[in-house]
Amino acid sequence: MSGADRWLRALGDRDLPSRIGVEGGFYRHARTFKHDFFAATGLYRSEDGSLVVLKVGRQADLAGFSMGWVGRWLAGREAGVYRRMGGVAGVPGFVGMWGDCGIVHAYVPGHPLARGEGVGDSFFPDLEGLIEAMHGRGVAYVDLNKRENVIVGDDGRPYLIDFQISCWWPEGWGRPPRWFGWVLERFKRGDWYHFVK
Repeated sequence: MSGADRWLRALGDRDLPSRIGVEGGFYRHARTFKHDFFAATGLYRSEDGSLVVLKVGRQADLAGFSMGWVGRWLAGREAGVYRRMGGVAGVPGFVGMWGDCGIVHAYVPGHPLARGEGVGDSFFPDLEGLIEAMHGRGVAYVDLNKRENVIVGDDGRPYLIDFQISCWWPEGWGRPPRWFGWVLERFKRGDWYHFVK
């Protein structure tokens, strides 16, 4: 990518860090999955072989304006969803924050669901249960139209990743306004629409 196009990347001219420390564990960069306008995402490995994913929100300036606030806001929102969904089968475990713009979660061995892919008989009922569990915790996924966000685990089970645009009301914000309930229900219906589709 040319220097003139660096504004298209969340980290500008920089790449993901070669080494990170999170919650007392240290990991080395193994692979970059993607680096787009909003985030850079990569795979990291510890010395004992455990794998995690680091997603760093936008930090690069845009037309001379600092965009670090966008990265902090998106990372904080996504971390909130991972915390709220803790313990739900099909959601990778949240490891912790990396700085104020990065989130780290467990890596799920598998691959994105392909169009027309044959999966086990329990895959879609399990995915349905995962969506119901999210909705039960007050979260609408919103991004189910992207197949690459549905992971077919090596264990044959469904997993959801990338909660950047999920809709939910953070606990520390007080009681949600009435209009938010209407918005959340619309997004939940959208989740079911894309699930059926």
